[in-house]
Amino acid sequence: MKSENIIVGKSIPKREALDKITGKAVFIADVKLPGMLYAKMLYSPHPHALVQEIDVKRAEKMSGVKAIITAKDVPDKFFYSQDMRPCYPLNDHVRCVGDAIAVVAADTEEIAEKAVGQIEVKYEVLPSVTDAEEAMKPDAPKLYPEGNICDLEGEPEMLEWGDVEDGLKEADFIAEGTFRMPKVLHAAIEPRGCVIKWDEDKLNVWAASQVPLFLRNALADYFEIPVNDVMVKVGNLGGGFGGKKDEQYYAIVSLVAKKCGCPVKFIYTRDTDTMMTARWGVVIRAKVGVKKDGTITAIDLYQVYDVGAYGSPEGGSGSTMGLVNVALYKTDNCRVKAYNVNTNTVTTQKLRSVYVPTYRFSVDQLMDEVEEWLGMESGELRLDKNTRPGEKIQPYGNIMDNHAMDICLKKAKEAVGWSERWKGWGKPIAIEETKRRGLGIGFGTGWCDWYRDHHKGTIVEFHPDGKVVLTTGVTDIGTGNLTSISQIIAEVLGLSSVENFEVRSPNTTGTVDDMPYDRGTLASRTLFVGGWAGRLAAEEVKRELLKLAAAELHLDPSELDIYDNVIFSKKDSMKKVNLKGLITEPVVGRAAPPPPKVIGRAKRYEYYVAPVEVHIAEVEVDTETGETKVVNFVAAHDIGKAINPQIVENQICGGVIQGISFSLYEELIFDREQNIYLNPDFMDYKIANIGDIPSIKVILIEEAPASFGPFGAKGIGEHPVPTAYAAIANAVYNAVGIRPKETPITPERMLKWLKEKKK
Repeated sequence: MKSENIIVGKSIPKREALDKITGKAVFIADVKLPGMLYAKMLYSPHPHALVQEIDVKRAEKMSGVKAIITAKDVPDKFFYSQDMRPCYPLNDHVRCVGDAIAVVAADTEEIAEKAVGQIEVKYEVLPSVTDAEEAMKPDAPKLYPEGNICDLEGEPEMLEWGDVEDGLKEADFIAEGTFRMPKVLHAAIEPRGCVIKWDEDKLNVWAASQVPLFLRNALADYFEIPVNDVMVKVGNLGGGFGGKKDEQYYAIVSLVAKKCGCPVKFIYTRDTDTMMTARWGVVIRAKVGVKKDGTITAIDLYQVYDVGAYGSPEGGSGSTMGLVNVALYKTDNCRVKAYNVNTNTVTTQKLRSVYVPTYRFSVDQLMDEVEEWLGMESGELRLDKNTRPGEKIQPYGNIMDNHAMDICLKKAKEAVGWSERWKGWGKPIAIEETKRRGLGIGFGTGWCDWYRDHHKGTIVEFHPDGKVVLTTGVTDIGTGNLTSISQIIAEVLGLSSVENFEVRSPNTTGTVDDMPYDRGTLASRTLFVGGWAGRLAAEEVKRELLKLAAAELHLDPSELDIYDNVIFSKKDSMKKVNLKGLITEPVVGRAAPPPPKVIGRAKRYEYYVAPVEVHIAEVEVDTETGETKVVNFVAAHDIGKAINPQIVENQICGGVIQGISFSLYEELIFDREQNIYLNPDFMDYKIANIGDIPSIKVILIEEAPASFGPFGAKGIGEHPVPTAYAAIANAVYNAVGIRPKETPITPERMLKWLKEKKK
């Protein structure tokens, strides 16, 4: 009566798909409230300045203008955003082009925009610094009294074990290089925005946020009101990629809404959204030492992250300092040293895959170089030296959970025809006139068991009419995670469909108890942590339902199971009871994942859940024009268990596309002489389009399920991005014998490298 898998493992449509394709889905731009005003902001044209005078009189006199606030209207307290320095929402000390100076609320967007143009500002322009390494120098202009290095007490973040210097001395060969990666945009198709409405001292927020409950807490803290008096509501998001969290514009709009006493909508334009946040820029100096027998004697990484005007280490090197990256390859000697530096440029914020691309782009190229020096097959040493299941991860001693890196490599090579097409080191797989093709491999280890103890519960209700109500702090930002979590719950409850599900994610006016806290949709954790909680809550409901049925059937609950609203005896299927007649009120389960066991002073989780992947890229380089194209791509991912295979494949394809786009096209360009961004919109900021995207073959590996969590499933959201960098860079080397040390790999850079190679 019941198959092994009822709905888990099935590619059902995303729950919101029909609304999106028919235009019924509500985004922040669609929110309209009675009496709503529209806000526009005045931004600094200078990268570094003091506001000496600001005159708003002409703007205030305009018909339709209802309120204007400047720094003098802002409370003397910081707003705390998780990826940034604590800062005042509006400040007379501006530190980058695009810093907000004032905000106008008016009857229409057009009036607000015109009023902004009537505000007169007198600036004292200060010396600025827009390069992170220059900003580290003692005589550099200072953004903050304590200096520009925003790491604790100006000291670098360090992760170190063994003796790196001795390890490098022991090496028979050292692969090394300096790598540079620019700032790139989150580039969500929907700009950031919000609608704010005060009801006396209660704050209502319609937000385009990945972390609505975190945002609720930040606003409650800033305005010194109870958390239950802040109602954050999230509808559909047009993408996030880490760039829609708890930014200070929520506080700015809340302040102007409070002043005018009306609801206020604010949405960034594309070019102003660009000036708000981006991903870090970074310089990496990397070394990998190896002996002739393949022993990795040392890995040494020195990094300087440009985190912009208000960035912090959280938006740069991160607090985990490469656990999932350096630990990919085993060595007794390792050092990761990272500076996070404030500059007078756009503030940085985590972007899909956070700091991981720095490691993949640098270390994986050096490992590829080491394999060539050793005369090994490409990928052979990397497979041998990856941290295997059951082994301890240095330096914390936590244990690597199940993974299938070997199967990923085997399947990826088979899919691309590696054994037939690979001709050896220094030999392109094909040459046609000026075009050369190459293959490259990238390895990656991901993450998903993150902030487990920041999920305070999921509630599952089974109603007498068969309806299931799911209440969760998890936000769906377009990834389909709430569909997948619903499938997990349906599987436990023996349901073959989720059509009778009602999902209450953070878009309710409930209290803290009504809406259990969750850290947010980030860190590839949502399915693993939120799905695990959903499974446990559903199991509570199932136990109660079986107990009720057992009393009616005069059987032990252990003898029963459930399928499509019928509870039946596993031994005699004729003994059964319909749920609709069994209960008269909802049966409720509430659960959170069990607290993780932590080890050591760093309090790392004892077991590391390890989604892993191997990517192989085929690139074509035109040595006459310098153009580099990815013409074929294979992505083999160990995902434990695909709850919804189509959703998983979409996530992998999207991540690969982003990795291709970052590798070959994307770069936010700031003109240091004119103090302007040269490509602030999608007309000039190049993103890979449909003509740039190759055939992408996704291979889902399910041979190594996670030891715990939701049916063995692992997270997938971010992992394809950085591994694509590595595969593309190594493929370029196979094609033309050049190891790209800078992204994006533009025609101009490629022609320069080809010219240098000839010398």
